[in-house]
Order: sequence, then structure tokens, then C-alpha cells
Amino acid sequence: MNRTGKIAVIIATLACVLALASCGGNSAVENAVKKAVSDSVDMQTVGIPEAGFSIDVPSLWIDNPDGDPATQPISMMAPSGRAAIVVVRESVSDFAAGTSLSDYLTLAVTGMKSADAASNVESGEIQAATIGVDNIPAQQQYLNMDVQGTTLRFLVTTVGDETSFFQIVLDTAKNDFSNVEDLFNKMLASVKIESPAPSAAGDFAKPAQEELTLKVVSSQGSGLSIMLPESWQAIDAGNPDVCISYIASDSVTQVIAVEEPAMDFASSTDINKYAGLVIDQMHSNQQAGDPNVDWTTGELQDVTVGEGIPAVQQVVDTPMQGVNIRYLYTFCKTDDYYYQIIFATVPSSYDAQKPLFDEILKSVRFDG
Repeated sequence: MNRTGKIAVIIATLACVLALASCGGNSAVENAVKKAVSDSVDMQTVGIPEAGFSIDVPSLWIDNPDGDPATQPISMMAPSGRAAIVVVRESVSDFAAGTSLSDYLTLAVTGMKSADAASNVESGEIQAATIGVDNIPAQQQYLNMDVQGTTLRFLVTTVGDETSFFQIVLDTAKNDFSNVEDLFNKMLASVKIESPAPSAAGDFAKPAQEELTLKVVSSQGSGLSIMLPESWQAIDAGNPDVCISYIASDSVTQVIAVEEPAMDFASSTDINKYAGLVIDQMHSNQQAGDPNVDWTTGELQDVTVGEGIPAVQQVVDTPMQGVNIRYLYTFCKTDDYYYQIIFATVPSSYDAQKPLFDEILKSVRFDG
């Protein structure tokens, strides 16, 4: 599961805003920025009600049409397009035990630096800060990076409570930053994290709002095919044994399918033994990087996929680069191939995504 997908969405969203706004001349840009700040005396409060999070933004700011509500519960921009905010909420349970605000900020910034659209990245030191009306402890870092021909300056702030981490990402063109710095600080000073009202409180496991339209995706080798939501996008898994690799529209959930020739395994190998080999190898690979890695496996269960094809299934929980990942492994076999169909997501999303995973597994076909 590649967490940087979510960060890439943030980078692309903010870059689009700044790219659209950079079409005018320098004087027009400067006037637009100054106007955006002078018009920002009146503020509006926006928030994430289910998390008790709120922040004030200029009353003239509008929802960013390129924002993704699934990953960015707050995504707004100045009418001039010269400044923007994105707020991301993530579950504390999705990160390794003991992850601090500084650790979380490092993960966020690392993801931003590795986004495909970013280049020439310069980052400042992580600094402790307090924000909000209640002097909430925070961590902050500045970044400059070139995105789609524009040099952007980001102020990334992380805060949290017992259940949630929040990234508050404010950005503008680097040359405009001095014009909006006071505004950004004013916005951060307004942050509140309170206990949500019972009617608004909610966990992270909301049903995925996937498009009803499905598409068939297939292996070019063995004839394996599955149906995925139309919004899921193919990604390069970087492994020749991976025959299908897609990421969901939430930029977090991923599915891959692995096919291995049956002739490569002893004749005594069956589905259960194959599953044991795969899980043991995964565990060994994890221990090679960290001998004390957290590793939890569920019971191996008999299931069926497709139209009654025998299979076995196992859940694995383990951290990956500081982020807790829950894998749902499903193993099945034809005369010629063994298959792994693997779903990966963060634990807070798993229960909501599981019905979709089950539907995808029902679509499994072997046409070869």
C-alpha cells in the first residue's frame, strides 16, 4: 500500500490552483494577492464535524473544485487562486505505536517530497509550535518545491488528539508568501480540536462511495480477470510476478494479484501450504528490515471466490514505513497457476472496505 498516493493528490490539487492563478502578469498577481488578504478580514469557520476540528478561513475563500473530499475533508482556495489550504485527517491507529507529531510530520513531508509532480525540493527544520485558541501543541515545517513550472512554498503543520492526526497544509507561490504569511498565522491561531457532538461524532470507517460502474481488468499471462470500480487506476508494482495492480480513488486502498506457475512448486504443495510459504516469506522480509517488527496474522480460513472456486484467506497486520497496514490475502489455484489476490488499506478503513473486497473476489474468473 503506497501512502504517498494521498500526498500526491494534495500536491496535484494545490499545484493546479497555483498554475491557474499564475497566468497573469506580475503586477496583476501581486494585486490579486494583496486583495485576497485585505478581503480576508471577515472569516468563516469550516471544519470536520465528526472529528471536532475547525479552522477559520477568509469568508471569500471557496471550495477547491479540484479537491478530493475522500482524502481532503477541507480543501479551499482564495478566489484569486494565489493561496490555498488542505486539511487531512488520519487515524492514530493507522500508524505505528508511539508515532509522535514530529514523526507524523516527517511521514507527511517525505510523501510530499516523493510525489511525482515535485522537484527541486528544499525543506526547513521541523519546529515545535503552538496553534489554536487553546495553544495546541504542534509541529511545523516549511517546504519549497517546483510543481508544474511553479515554485510553491508550503507551511505544513501537524496536530492531533487521542484518535486523530491532522495535517494542515497552507501554500502559495514562493514569491507571494510574505503577502499571506500573516493570514496563514491568523488561520492557524483559530484552530480548535474539541469533542464532537454525539450527532456528528463518527469513526474513520465510512462506507466507500465508489462509482457503480465497474470495469474488467485482466492478467496478460494466465487469463485471470477481476472487476474493479471504474475510478480505480492502474499503477506499476515494480514486480514481474504482479499481474494486476490498482489503487482506489481514496489514494490509500490498493489491490494486487500475483500469479506463479504451479510447476515451480513441489507436487505435494496445496493451497494451504502455498499460503504458508507466502506469509512466511513476507514475515521474513519484514524481519530483515526490522527484527522486532510488529506482526499479527489471523486464522487461515476456507472461502470461495468467483463462481465457487475454492480458496483460503488470511488477514495480516504489520507496519510499513511507520504506517500500519492491514492486508487481506486470498489464495486460489488453477491447474497451471497459484494466485495471490491481496488487498491493502489502513486499519481504520478496513471494515468499510471489506464488503467491496468481497464483491471483487466474487468477480474472479479464469479464462485461460
